[in-house]
Amino acid sequence: IITGVLVGAAVIAAILQDWVELRFIAVVVILNVLIRVVQEAKAEAATKAIAAMTTSSATALRNGRKLVVDASSLVLGDVVYLTAGERVPADIRLVDSANLRVIESALTGESSAVSKHTAAVGSDTQLADRTCIVYMGTFIIAGDATGLVVQTGDQAELGRIYAMMSAVKPQKTPLQAQIDSFGIVVSIICLAVAAF
Repeated sequence: IITGVLVGAAVIAAILQDWVELRFIAVVVILNVLIRVVQEAKAEAATKAIAAMTTSSATALRNGRKLVVDASSLVLGDVVYLTAGERVPADIRLVDSANLRVIESALTGESSAVSKHTAAVGSDTQLADRTCIVYMGTFIIAGDATGLVVQTGDQAELGRIYAMMSAVKPQKTPLQAQIDSFGIVVSIICLAVAAF
């Protein structure tokens, strides 16, 4: 709305050949547009970064054989084989593990690798302390493991985070609110000056 009012004021200033006001209004419009473009780009980059954390393939047990399958075809209960250098294709409960170390920074913010093992933990255990589960989008830096898929896609922890981010309605930052208020004041002043 503010941008529309400012563009209208700029048109009036141009018709009245008031070039100083026209330049001032143009600067305000350009700043307003630039701020919004930057904020939208940041939000889109965050969404793309989460999407990039998912993997497109997985080694799973199918018909008694290890096969490389599309990660989107994994279902609850599938047996999946994991090895160092791979991104985890789904949330997986470990049933066998050998020196498995995983970077879970996408979920927990912790930058150092954590050891994973098969020993069960309580159902009320915090996400970062669930050492018997590896999560979709995390990265295996050492070891090997076998596990059962317990969640996939949007139901996996990373998928839930992605869904929450997608559902968030954009809210104005304090800077945006101030710029909008400033834009209204400037628009009113410009319209008043242009009218006289």
